Amino acid sequence: MAPTGELLGRADVLGRLDALVGGGGSAVVLVGEPGIGKTAVLERVARRAGDRGRPVLRVTGSESETALPYAALHHLLAGVLDGVDALPGPQRTAVLAAFGMGPEAGLDASRTAFLVSLAAFALLDAPAAGGPVVVVDDAQWLDPDSLAAVHFLARRTPTAGFDLALAVRAGTGATFEDVDELVLDALSVPTAEALLDRVHPGLGPGVRARALELAEGNPLALVELPAAIEQGPPDPAVAPGRPSAPLTRRLERAFARQVAVLPPIPASLVLLIAANTGGSVTEALRAGAEVLGAAPGLDDLHPAVALGILDVEGDVVRFRHPLIRSAVLAQAGAPALRAAHTALAHVLAHDPERRAWHRSEVVAADEQVADELETVAGAAVARGAPQVALVLLERAVDRAEDPAAASRRAIRAAELAVEVGDRDAGDRLLAKVSVDDDGWTEVLHLLLHQDDWAPEGWSDERLTDFVANVRRAAEHGRAAPVLRVLHRLSYSSSPTVRATVLAAARTIFAEHPDEPMGLQTFSQEPRNAGVVVAAAVRALARDDLEPETRRVLVTAATRAFDHELGAAELPAVAEALLAQGRRGAAAQALVSLAWCHLLLGRLAEAETTALRAEALARETHQYFWALGPVIVLAWLDGVRPEPGDPHPRLHRVLAELPAGSLTPFHRAMFAVARAASDLPRGRAGEAADALGELFDVGSHVAWWSFADRAEACLRSDRLDELAPGLTALEDLVATTGSPYLADQLAYAHALLADDAGADAAVERALHTAPLASPFLRARLALTHGIRLRRARRVRDARRLLAHARELFDALGPTRWDAVVDRELDAAGRPRRPGAAGALTAQERQVVVLAGRGLSNRGIADHLLISPRTVSTHLHRAFRKLGVTHRRELLADAGEAR
Repeated sequence: MAPTGELLGRADVLGRLDALVGGGGSAVVLVGEPGIGKTAVLERVARRAGDRGRPVLRVTGSESETALPYAALHHLLAGVLDGVDALPGPQRTAVLAAFGMGPEAGLDASRTAFLVSLAAFALLDAPAAGGPVVVVDDAQWLDPDSLAAVHFLARRTPTAGFDLALAVRAGTGATFEDVDELVLDALSVPTAEALLDRVHPGLGPGVRARALELAEGNPLALVELPAAIEQGPPDPAVAPGRPSAPLTRRLERAFARQVAVLPPIPASLVLLIAANTGGSVTEALRAGAEVLGAAPGLDDLHPAVALGILDVEGDVVRFRHPLIRSAVLAQAGAPALRAAHTALAHVLAHDPERRAWHRSEVVAADEQVADELETVAGAAVARGAPQVALVLLERAVDRAEDPAAASRRAIRAAELAVEVGDRDAGDRLLAKVSVDDDGWTEVLHLLLHQDDWAPEGWSDERLTDFVANVRRAAEHGRAAPVLRVLHRLSYSSSPTVRATVLAAARTIFAEHPDEPMGLQTFSQEPRNAGVVVAAAVRALARDDLEPETRRVLVTAATRAFDHELGAAELPAVAEALLAQGRRGAAAQALVSLAWCHLLLGRLAEAETTALRAEALARETHQYFWALGPVIVLAWLDGVRPEPGDPHPRLHRVLAELPAGSLTPFHRAMFAVARAASDLPRGRAGEAADALGELFDVGSHVAWWSFADRAEACLRSDRLDELAPGLTALEDLVATTGSPYLADQLAYAHALLADDAGADAAVERALHTAPLASPFLRARLALTHGIRLRRARRVRDARRLLAHARELFDALGPTRWDAVVDRELDAAGRPRRPGAAGALTAQERQVVVLAGRGLSNRGIADHLLISPRTVSTHLHRAFRKLGVTHRRELLADAGEAR
């Protein structure tokens, strides 16, 4: 029995989705367990959109279709494909090829996914309000290509003429970054009772109590289980006194009881629809003719439609709820399933990937089928769909008869698992390798478990064997990943390991000079920076580079201090990698991008990117890479004005680290972050100590923060310690021509200039040849303003300190704000009476509450905003009111009212 009337217990969710249906460009993802009501809520969205006259485009993900590229997107866009001829040429070619409707020759596989996503956006984007509403159910089962395209669409709805509502099953790992998330929880007990009484009035007390107990607040279970409980014989999953089965199994059994009452012909067609890797009525009827020996018609589906098992719209058929498909497949006998897949393979002879998939469902071991799967997997890789290829190749491994062929396929599939960041799949596949001629599986295992290896404890013999293995793998055509492994191990805390792997990397790079990964290792020596950047720029000029190759080249350039190049190139590289499903590599690109933004003084961009990078690195089990964005965030925490410990995130992550993750490279970055927070807190000596240790160990990271070291040494009267580094930096700038290093040197020279030359050096660094980092410019204006005030050049000091104030304001709240305000007051900054009129409404509220003595947390709770938002409002209000201390707000509170 289907539920009727309004959805109970979902008022907040429905209100949010009604706003979405109203238009304006928005996306929402519903998250919840199976049967929690995601499908019912989406049905409500579709109905309300139709009531408003808006077109509705919908698709439901299918677990059996995840290996079929663009299957879901083709289904979704079927109603708007008549607009494909109006698309720009590259988009039209890409989308037609993706849907098997046009030639594929000449396509750049690395760009196809992006062009298909652009085409989908163009087909959906309406010029005015009232454009389509896109509804996607069970998004976790979309094929990877379609999933990437839908994610692309969801992130761009704010500027689009369509709206998008998705549902994803909780616990599947599917995430939609930058999309509003609504979690559907279990219904409360009173709401569950109300729903049960509505859909099953008059239940006996025993059945009613048992249904409530087993359903656990799951709406679909409340609808479906009572009938199963009342029918006999008792089902072990629902019989009183028996252990409860998992919820999904209970629901599948409930659905199976519905399907069991179908006549033979409709039941056969329902099984074919469940087994099919597409949602076509025509395909189901053609396959049905082979299974049944007679041609069925559309009327034969009517019993399933009448029972609420299927919905049919034109040639598209879908199950009323995805769990019905699971139930049909789970309950079908093996002979019936084999017959269904055999018939579907015949029907789909024109579609190699789907045909190979169905053929593989029929056999346990067949080398011909395994070869066919390997071939279509290769086609998936060629078009930039490694996740699809991974699924197909693993199935080829399982269907192989030849152990050597199975091992070869398993190794290739494990390589793809490394690319997409799927460690579980990689481990599973490496366990299936029985023949390994070149020791390559050891390297793959290291790539999958970078953070679990501890080469510091290797014996000399073990290290020698490892280097021999990687040399042999490089000779067998695997130089690129071998260089990646050696680069990772070059961060070891063991000098012996570091020296050995760097020597091996240099040798392999010399033998394979066209491998861009070798540039990353070469870039670890600062003197090579100019050569590395020039080589990277030359290679990047090619327009046929894979996104992963571009990532490696750009990352090498950023290690050679060209952070501007990284900030310009890495956003597009990361998006392209995500579109291809290479999540592990995309995480690495975002980590590098976060550091580029930070080192260029773009604090807001650094925070946004670091948060995204950390999440993606953790999802792909790359804790070595996850540390990078965490240190960026710790750096930002340290320079912000919040009281207390400036490094809570740092301490938390250090406690969570797997053994061996904290390399000397990360320790160097931690020192940079600590020094950044020590300086505005007046702890110049501690900052000088931390940064001095970096130069002692020779880390190239030290040059990232030479400006900080110069300031720390100046303020702690330790300029003698700075002199060798200053000479070395002058030499590096002359050798490499690095603009970033030149800025670090210009900052130091401006700080250290004598009275006669200081003004000119500062003017040059701030205006004539301005430093690239607005953060460095703000600090230089502050430092020189202090110098001018102490030299009794008060008017010049006020002018420069006011400029520092403007620069810091643009960066948002930092610990430096208090220093600027203190110096401005000392330089005679006038108060600005009547400035309260310039406050915004919320700034006035915050000022009034702060004047009454409330803490930031208290103000946040009162106004229902975050403490960080309170801090930002106070920061801006301080500037407008001309005050420097919270206690001064008491005098301004009345005026602010």
